[in-house]
Amino acid sequence: MKLHKDIKIESVCSKDKARYAISEPYLDITDGNGTLVSTNGKALAVVPVDINEHDVAGYVCADGLKAARKAASKRGDAELTANGDIRLANGLAMPRTGNAGECNYPNWKAVIPDFTGKQTVSIAIDAAMLMDLAKAIGTQGVKLTFAVDDTGKPAGTAIKVTPTSAGVFGSVKPACDNAHGIIMPIRTE
Repeated sequence: MKLHKDIKIESVCSKDKARYAISEPYLDITDGNGTLVSTNGKALAVVPVDINEHDVAGYVCADGLKAARKAASKRGDAELTANGDIRLANGLAMPRTGNAGECNYPNWKAVIPDFTGKQTVSIAIDAAMLMDLAKAIGTQGVKLTFAVDDTGKPAGTAIKVTPTSAGVFGSVKPACDNAHGIIMPIRTE
């Protein structure tokens, strides 16, 4: 399997050790196409990957992905073979799964929304800048508000960012409910 070395898909795996089935990324192979998937139950990351003839579907431990990224050259992709174990391009081998063991991965395809025939609105924002803004206004959760025109398309440029509760059952409260900020969308070509 080959993926860009900046992809850290394990970032959205569940940290709850009791949720074994979603505690590690999963390599899905369908019709000869590879997809690396991870979820924590609230966020889902789906990354297409190039697979080789030796890769088989199943869990891929975070330590294996980290080691592959570390072994990647500065401009190269992270490469590993995922079958009975994980084998890196430099020959290092390690167990393929950690906590997940023989669990069945949830049906991740069932939660992907189908927007066919539905009106949608899309905006693009700099996620790192949004994270910095959230920290600046003392919140983990944010609500984005923007105007739309009569056709339902974004109108104007500024997006208002206000704090909201986050975490499990809204347990992480903002430092100041009245704080707010503005973020500008980014262009997509």
